[in-house]
Amino acid sequence: MLIITGWGSKYEYAYAGALALSKYRDRVKALRGISKRFLPEFLDQLANDCEMKYSEILILGVGLDGNPEKLMNALKKLYDRQTKVSWLSIMKPPFDIDSSLLEIHIEESEKNIALAAKKFFAHTLGSELDNLFVPDFKEKPASSKDKPSSGLSMVQEYRHLLDAATYYHRQEQNETAYSEALRHIANNHLPKLWTSSERMLVERFLRLDGREIIGNSPAMQNLRKMIRSCAQTSSEHARVLILGESGTGKEVVATQIHDQSSRKNEEFVTFNCATMAPQLLESRLFGYEKGAFSGADTPKEGLFSVANGGTLFLDEIGELPLEAQGTLLRVLETGRFQKIGGSQEIDVDVRLITATNCNLAEMVKKKKFRQDLFFRLCVLPITMPALREHPEDIGEIANHRWFNLKAHALSEKQIRALQNYDYPGNVRELYNLLERAASLGIEDFDYLLEEQKKIIAGMNGPDLDEPPENLEENEKWHIQRILDKYSGNKSKAAAALDISRNTLNSKMRKYGLVSDNDF
Repeated sequence: MLIITGWGSKYEYAYAGALALSKYRDRVKALRGISKRFLPEFLDQLANDCEMKYSEILILGVGLDGNPEKLMNALKKLYDRQTKVSWLSIMKPPFDIDSSLLEIHIEESEKNIALAAKKFFAHTLGSELDNLFVPDFKEKPASSKDKPSSGLSMVQEYRHLLDAATYYHRQEQNETAYSEALRHIANNHLPKLWTSSERMLVERFLRLDGREIIGNSPAMQNLRKMIRSCAQTSSEHARVLILGESGTGKEVVATQIHDQSSRKNEEFVTFNCATMAPQLLESRLFGYEKGAFSGADTPKEGLFSVANGGTLFLDEIGELPLEAQGTLLRVLETGRFQKIGGSQEIDVDVRLITATNCNLAEMVKKKKFRQDLFFRLCVLPITMPALREHPEDIGEIANHRWFNLKAHALSEKQIRALQNYDYPGNVRELYNLLERAASLGIEDFDYLLEEQKKIIAGMNGPDLDEPPENLEENEKWHIQRILDKYSGNKSKAAAALDISRNTLNSKMRKYGLVSDNDF
């Protein structure tokens, strides 16, 4: 027997599949998750497979309107092969189907396929239903403030396992993870009974924090191709440089490169180079020995040591100070480093992925980034497309996020409104807009976008504040402007002004300028 169920962010298909496994425990040879779009094609493949050994197929809730003509042809072929096909749903089929080709069971009184399956199987499983799942996996009342939910509440471990299984089916065509997840649910198996590879699958998924590459435009297809090429290159040490505007998903790409590489079961360590004062960067990257400096009471491992055997992702590499760039270059050339205060060189096996929204070539020209380091980092370059360059993906990206926020799809009108905007903040800005709409209950997305345009008006426009003509006043004005740009960060401001930090401090004292950020 083959059980076919669907995918669903509210897990009702998983619940239905687990119930079916419980009822037909000794007869089920396989279980597949599939969408209505691919159901006719999949059934047709089964009907044409000479080695198919399923005498019965049960379809749980998957829609029949993906391709009606191909579906009917597949059902006729399966009938000729004496394969019984049954369909359980909460809605009537979209067209008439001969009952000899498809045995139809409709539970119109239920809200979702999970509750329909529970009712359908109750007469054979009876009281066993109450013992199939852990206590938190049960029906729950819908909140009076919200629209009716699916009525299901799953324990967190099962949610993570199902989310990971569906994600890796989309991204890596993993065909077995979903069916194994449902078997664990049907048998009440919590994590200690999962395989190590299944636990690792969940860990990898949680590391992504729900972010993934979404869309089927040529730009997104090319990006996925580049990710696979960088992940599966014959040289597992080949460094990757990810370039692109802020908010395009550079960290997501870095994570996916690691997850699709031979190092996927090793450490993936991330660090933002703009988050730490320059004098502390070296100790963060390479670690230090006890007594190396004031406050070093115990030895500490650096990021390179923690990532040994795995991948180190350095974000905003363009913010790395010149003195730290030289140290990093030496590690890349030799594969060795010393802890601060240490005398022994440490061998390290780390794949380095870096990212920046800066124009590194321009920074090299201005002597703000080392040319030799640039070429060391830029072995496998990936350029992230801005969202405005693939607007055809906006609907799919927005719907994916909206499902996570509200558990239902956006309307066509809402999607059209979202498509009429340029998104200077890219996918990050789109996600923030959707979160605002969900939090405030905004359904008029034309209004939402008009408000957003007002909020960011002038952000990228010309500076209307005219500089003073007096030379000293002009210098004071310019320094304050750069300090404001970098939120008072003296190190960044000094680098932008192309002066030393000491010189900046001197000029700030001279002009009475104040910064509450001492980095």
